[in-house]
Amino acid sequence: MKRNSTLYLALSAAVLAATGAHAQIAINASAAAAGGVTPGDAPGYPVTLSQAGAYKLTGNLSLTSADPNSVVVHITAANVDLDLNGFTIGSYNVCANTSSHYNGPGNDCLNRKIYDPLVLVEAPFARIHGGYVEGSLGDGIFIASLPSQPGGSVLDDLQVTNNRGYGISSVDDGAAVRDSLVTLNGSGGVVVARDGVLHKVRVSRNNGNGVQTGTNALIEQVTSTYNELNGIAADGGSVTQVEASFNGGDGVLGSAAVSFSRAQRNGGAGYRYPVMLTQSSASDSPIGYAAPLTGGCYGNFHSRNTTTPIQAGTGFVGTLTVCP
Repeated sequence: MKRNSTLYLALSAAVLAATGAHAQIAINASAAAAGGVTPGDAPGYPVTLSQAGAYKLTGNLSLTSADPNSVVVHITAANVDLDLNGFTIGSYNVCANTSSHYNGPGNDCLNRKIYDPLVLVEAPFARIHGGYVEGSLGDGIFIASLPSQPGGSVLDDLQVTNNRGYGISSVDDGAAVRDSLVTLNGSGGVVVARDGVLHKVRVSRNNGNGVQTGTNALIEQVTSTYNELNGIAADGGSVTQVEASFNGGDGVLGSAAVSFSRAQRNGGAGYRYPVMLTQSSASDSPIGYAAPLTGGCYGNFHSRNTTTPIQAGTGFVGTLTVCP
């Protein structure tokens, strides 16, 4: 009886596999050329994903100089999971590092974006993960605004590099970027709208800001270094456990609450205008903490070798330790 039960379970598993339950639809260059990956997907690029489901790259999807102005993957359906499976969605642009010292551009892609993104998301609740997006003459990944359908797309375990525009740009609310590297992009590293989340992201050597967020964003365990302008520009929300150093502008700019963070050798202030700054340090920058003009507060803030440790507004309270 036990043997028959085991056989039944094995047969059931085989039937489920054969009927495609939870199967990932394979995408590669041949499938892109043929078209028909989903209904309405024409031959060639972009590969249009017009149905919810799981998709998986089984090879690179690459543009050439003969066809630079194209989206490679266009997500038009909600609830699409795109597993890059270690492969690359790419084109041929390369941005060379020029940031041997702060106060300079992060790379030589100074003309900014001129073409479409490699990955365009125009539907809510997408997930893109597990591979590389690089070499675009526009943005690497762009998530469009969906006012009637809040997005909440998730990007994780990605390396996004050498794009002439932004590495990742979302104008939709609630996008999350996690466990990723975003470097050597021409317009900036990562941009997310309000309620965005960045967790364990490394952002470096980008022109513009390393990270830019809308209101109520959560930024944690982020490293933003050697970017042309500010390491992190956060319009409210919270910033915790970040390293924002060697940037041309401020380490952290904006009205977020900042904690357990470090900013060193930035061209501007270590921290400019956070409403609250606690358990953090700044060193070797012209200003340690430039408080909001209407006041702010700080506690256990440590400043070293800064010309102006605290540049305070009115109604300002706090305690400061100046390290030798």
